[in-house]
Amino acid sequence: MSGTFATVEKVQAPDSHQWIAVKKYNAKHGQLVTRHCEREVHILSLLGIRSQEESCRHHIIYLINIEQKGSVTCLTFPYYSHTLQHYVNQHMDHAFTLRAIQQIAQGLNFLHHRDIIHCDVSPSNILIHEDGHMVLSDFGCAHRLNEPVQSSVFEEVGTRYYKAPEHLFGYRVYTPATDIWSLGAIYGQLLLGKPIFDGETDLEQIGKIIKVLGRPSDAILEREIFDYPDARKFIFFLPKSSKHDDKDKQLQRVLDNHHIDPKDQKLILGMLTWSKQDRISGEEVSCESRTPSTRITGI
Repeated sequence: MSGTFATVEKVQAPDSHQWIAVKKYNAKHGQLVTRHCEREVHILSLLGIRSQEESCRHHIIYLINIEQKGSVTCLTFPYYSHTLQHYVNQHMDHAFTLRAIQQIAQGLNFLHHRDIIHCDVSPSNILIHEDGHMVLSDFGCAHRLNEPVQSSVFEEVGTRYYKAPEHLFGYRVYTPATDIWSLGAIYGQLLLGKPIFDGETDLEQIGKIIKVLGRPSDAILEREIFDYPDARKFIFFLPKSSKHDDKDKQLQRVLDNHHIDPKDQKLILGMLTWSKQDRISGEEVSCESRTPSTRITGI
């Protein structure tokens, strides 16, 4: 399987009959590839997951080994047969959704308590074991809390459908709210069976968010959005609304129309906010979404 920065191969472990995943970064493919590799190794070392047992408990991928072969860095991980991407565009049952969101939130809690932001929480980066256990993977975009990105080389961080609005406006400082927005977008997609925001460009994505959330209040515009580097993008949308919609009212209607449970609605509305300051924490999501442990079948 090939990604933007690395390839992943399923191979049999040399000392057992178990499968492992080998992720290969080739430095010859450029500076961004090298940076992603170095960042992933660094972040995983900071997290200190030393066993599969710890990985299961904290819902973070376990790095088994690192091997350098010329210009290629090989990272060995446990093999997972599926990602959440396989399920997000289906109407999943409520137990599946709650179990998924709870596990991802627990993984984010583990990261955020260590001042680490994943920065690319997306269905393809959530791995699922046959027994339904899930882990966060792919830390090539991860950053330390409030660490600004300082690079002369342009680097796209995050997956557009799940990217928080502040980053669509060029904000390059990452906080727990970055990951919480992504989790909210995944939560809604699992319940609706389709992405909530599906823009094909950053500008279109902003338009999709405005359509669903309504225009942000003047207070949020002044306090946050107008300070972002690409705040001028908002000019394209100002004439479309001379009057502010009530906070989250349009999103509320979407959820109501799909008969989403009020408890789920409350959580999604708390995660998908224009203001990064207003988003709830991963700990709140984890506590509020608790449900009896359910084995995910059909994998």
